Amino acid sequence: MRVTSPFTWTARLRRILQRGEVAFARGDLATAERAGRSVSQQLDQLSIQIDPFDFRELSVSALELRARVRRERCDLRQAAVFHRSALSALDDADYGGLAAVVHLRLGETLRVLGHYPEAERHHDRAVAMARDLSSADPLLLVAALNGLGLVYKDTDRFVDAACHYQSALAIAEGVVDPNGKELADLHHNLAELDYAQHRFFHGEPHARRAIQLRQIAPGLNSTAAAGDFAVLGALLIGKGRYDEAEDALEKSLRIWVRHFGPDHYEVATVTNHLAALYTAREQHARAEGAYRTVIEIKRRVLGADNAEVVALKQHVDRLARTSNGSGDRDGEKEYTDRGQ
Repeated sequence: MRVTSPFTWTARLRRILQRGEVAFARGDLATAERAGRSVSQQLDQLSIQIDPFDFRELSVSALELRARVRRERCDLRQAAVFHRSALSALDDADYGGLAAVVHLRLGETLRVLGHYPEAERHHDRAVAMARDLSSADPLLLVAALNGLGLVYKDTDRFVDAACHYQSALAIAEGVVDPNGKELADLHHNLAELDYAQHRFFHGEPHARRAIQLRQIAPGLNSTAAAGDFAVLGALLIGKGRYDEAEDALEKSLRIWVRHFGPDHYEVATVTNHLAALYTAREQHARAEGAYRTVIEIKRRVLGADNAEVVALKQHVDRLARTSNGSGDRDGEKEYTDRGQ
């Protein structure tokens, strides 16, 4: 009887995960998910003893791949479950870089779900760990600072968000290709931060710089570029340039739908901006229809009791009264200007 060595099993499982990562990078989510699930199942069933360090690393990598697939498919709650399982399997002291990445990804998922205090705790931990590893992996610190900045932005701590984004940008400019995606991501986030503060004229150059960088890699048909077009459109609405805004938002929407179909969370984000545009044009019936599409997608992804979903539902009810001639347009504008 032939006995397979632990080293052979480890190599096989790493190859499966590598194929899964390649599939994920090209958007083949089904293949990526099968790879992650296969490794998890084989690790559970192995009758031989793999080195404990390798076993935990493989287990965490498989869980993280499955979590990222769930995130892409807008199953945020299941993504959080996988991230938490990965984190519980790790010893931060022995797996510093990997543990920091898991804290970062879990924090990001929780942020989108609106669980801000918990998200901030994980991002704080990721930043602390990344600082310890900054000489070996400065881009990990860039990602960690960027992630914490997003939490601060979403909780209206704009000065703190700007400090973290600028710190990340200063590091990235010293260690990455001047045309790298990391710089595009940071310019995108600075544009979003300006939008959140109604600094539309300050934000537009950041959005356009992000789009310029995307032309090199990964290209203007990528989901990254779709995000840039969306924030540019939102800023242009604030400047009253509605035709340009609609063009940018329609570009973004086409990319998201082509990649993920009409029910993806980012489709809701772009449609929300389009609804704000229709409201600004006083096309109230059209705005109401767009907002109801947003509510349905976000209700499915975030849950009916999510604060964002509840607030949006209340806004649409006000908008419906406005379109019937009995609403308060000042209340409508207040919500739209917040960019929810």
